[in-house]
Amino acid sequence: MKLKLNNKFIVSYIGTHGLAHALTFILDCASQQLDDDIHFVFIGDGAEKENLKKKAKELNLQNLTFLPFVNKDEIKSYISISDVALVNLKKSDSYKDVIPSKIFENACMLKPILLGVEGESKALIEKYNAGECFEPENKISFKKSLNLIMEIDKYKLGCQKLAADYDRKNIAKNMLSIIKKTKNGI
Repeated sequence: MKLKLNNKFIVSYIGTHGLAHALTFILDCASQQLDDDIHFVFIGDGAEKENLKKKAKELNLQNLTFLPFVNKDEIKSYISISDVALVNLKKSDSYKDVIPSKIFENACMLKPILLGVEGESKALIEKYNAGECFEPENKISFKKSLNLIMEIDKYKLGCQKLAADYDRKNIAKNMLSIIKKTKNGI
């Protein structure tokens, strides 16, 4: 994987490029990004991928790289070269109860989350101090959060705690404990 992004601050979006993900908004923000050291990497496929590539070309974006879908075994390599993980959805009340799984995958690898989702996801990131949240589809809020998250070290402990608390083995142990207590009438 040779992306020639040495000395760049990499904001990666790994996942479906669909209508719900508001990635056109991110392209608009990337087009206004004046810091040449910040580079966006979009990895994946979806219904909007070709439209996004066309728009990026129209905007003449030099700070964005599109990569194709990669299998689960390769995702870890791409997360490892990222500085922060972008998790973004359209502004909608429908998404307030959604917690995208990529939050946990990235927190596990100590990558702060740049979150554009309200509700449960936002509460989780703020509770653990595992990244920065911006109001979905709000350019001013996005820019502010992007500038704040560049101090990535202050989120590492929060990512570590988030990953530990939501580790599947720990969740399974807690569930088993609850089942045993219920079974024993305690």
